Amino acid sequence: MRIVLVTLAALLATTGIAEAKSFRGQTSQKRFASMVVGKDGLVSRIRISYSAPCSDPRYRFPNVLRIEAPFRTSTADRVSETVTLRDRLRGGGRSRQTATVTARRTVDAAGVESWSGTFKTRVALTKGGKRLDTCELKRVTWSATPTS
Repeated sequence: MRIVLVTLAALLATTGIAEAKSFRGQTSQKRFASMVVGKDGLVSRIRISYSAPCSDPRYRFPNVLRIEAPFRTSTADRVSETVTLRDRLRGGGRSRQTATVTARRTVDAAGVESWSGTFKTRVALTKGGKRLDTCELKRVTWSATPTS
């Protein structure tokens, strides 16, 4: 019986294990971008670091956005998602953010795959029901290549 259990455990441990793929790169703002493609070949997570300028030129809204599956559109070659996030801020304020991320996979002549896409966001900052500021990135491009 032990031999059967050990054999079964070894078989389960070695078959059907496909590694998730990690990709890292940067945005057109020279900030961090990364994504993870799961065992099923679909994107499971996208992270984009950005700094959105506000309507008051003295301020910016720096942030790292992490979006996880399921996505609105997700195939082995394309992903798109629009999310709306509401957060409480330090100091008693609130933010309402709408962000859109698109991504597409490319494979070069050497067979190396990479991902690239666009990102845009709009953030409304309020406190006590009054709008303090609006921060917006209209279009940031990004690209990511496989990590070794």
